[in-house]
Amino acid sequence: MKVASKIFIWIGMIVTFISDNIVISMMAKILEMDGWSLLFSRATSLMPIIIGVIALLKLNTACSKKALLPTAILTIIFCSPLAGIFMLCINETELKLNVYNKSILGAKASRRLSNIIVYAILVLMTVVWMFPFFGIVLESFRTETTMQVSYLWPKEFGFDNYIRLFKETDFLRWFINTGIMGVATAVLQTIFVLAMSYVLSRLRFRGRKALMNFMLILGMFPGFLTMLLIYKVFTDLGLTMNMAPLGLIIVYCASSGMGYYVSKGFFDTIPKSLDEAARVDGATRFQIFYKVILPLSKPIVIYTVLMGFMAPWGEFMLSSYLIHENSQGMSVAVGMFEWLSKTMVNSNYTMFCAAGVVVAIPVTAVFLLLQKYYVEGVTGGAVKG
Repeated sequence: MKVASKIFIWIGMIVTFISDNIVISMMAKILEMDGWSLLFSRATSLMPIIIGVIALLKLNTACSKKALLPTAILTIIFCSPLAGIFMLCINETELKLNVYNKSILGAKASRRLSNIIVYAILVLMTVVWMFPFFGIVLESFRTETTMQVSYLWPKEFGFDNYIRLFKETDFLRWFINTGIMGVATAVLQTIFVLAMSYVLSRLRFRGRKALMNFMLILGMFPGFLTMLLIYKVFTDLGLTMNMAPLGLIIVYCASSGMGYYVSKGFFDTIPKSLDEAARVDGATRFQIFYKVILPLSKPIVIYTVLMGFMAPWGEFMLSSYLIHENSQGMSVAVGMFEWLSKTMVNSNYTMFCAAGVVVAIPVTAVFLLLQKYYVEGVTGGAVKG
């Protein structure tokens, strides 16, 4: 079964890759796809090959059917249904031979070979995923024309698009508006989320579970259902157009307490004996939260700050609804979208790419600086619910 699985994996990789590219070529002619959309479609056709390589590696390392099951399912979906079925039919005895093969090769050499192959696959996937951003950076420095072109490497480089961005548009105002919303949302949302998470994790009161279930159910409804009501109330309060950033901060933070799930899970992992010891020493609930729990919760605090900061940079629907094409109150997402209209895209496309690079800088910098704590916060909050 193992040999048959490998044969059909190779067949599946080749056939699926060729057939995907044929379909993409046909769709490109019908839908007149070109540029980045066509490039992205070509990149997705590499998925069967990536999954196939992972499956081949797993066949040589898995020692039980349980370890092989996720890879078999991915193989059925993305690469070759027949190969995945054969993988599910492999006997435990046949898989246990992998342990013997490892002993012949040597544990250290086997681990090193596996790491090299895994890193090679990860590098390939990173190149594919980073290629669109690399293209946007190149487009932002292209000066021979402001329109979309069919080639990637610019014929002329320069900073004209960045100069136009800050001199001829209100982009700096949009950037400041979004930055203010990001910082304010990060601070307020962190306070609300952590306070709610601490209360639900540490206190026991009547209606606690009902409240948690209610917030869970309420969070399943899409936010745009309340857009009409939000617009009516904010119009009466004067929080639209020029004052839209303030209104958006209120909207982003008002219901943030319902996103307590990850933070509460993290607080649940902190021993309650610390709270009891602090209570014996005369500490109040707030002092326990501020002086005992928060210093031990640095990863989840930073994770919450990061999520709050990133939210306004990519949010578009509600922002466009409240801003109403008013340049003084625009966020970067709404302002940049205006440049993609049929009448403006040909003259503003390269400037749009330059704006995309500038917008990505603060978010990328914050994420890279806090990435370690972001991962710790997510994994720590996923341990207990």
